[in-house]
Amino acid sequence: MSLLLRIAAVLAVLRALAFAFAKPVVLGRLAVEPLAWAMANGLAVANLAFAFVFWRAASNPAGERTALYASILVTGLRGATAVYDVLYVLDGHGAVVTLIDMIANVALFVGMVNSLAGVLRGPEYED
Repeated sequence: MSLLLRIAAVLAVLRALAFAFAKPVVLGRLAVEPLAWAMANGLAVANLAFAFVFWRAASNPAGERTALYASILVTGLRGATAVYDVLYVLDGHGAVVTLIDMIANVALFVGMVNSLAGVLRGPEYED
């Protein structure tokens, strides 16, 4: 579980960097809109906070259950919303990037849910 939480943290940092420094790529035509620019900044900050929480939880998953549950919730919801985005909302480069993010989040979600029982039973059963 520790490795999966660290991977989730790295993905959150990558998302934060994309929202902070690659706004024209991430936002496309909306990059000229001040509201979209401001929301991208907010998403960058939120993803940095997620990365911090997930990285900290990786050191002691059983002791940081709230962060563990939050990581499962975030990766599951990111995967679910990305499915909708890829199928109905996006096209072109945005859809490809979102598809990669979706695959990573669904894989992390499945891995975390699969490892959850071992974490809750104790360190001798984990990974």
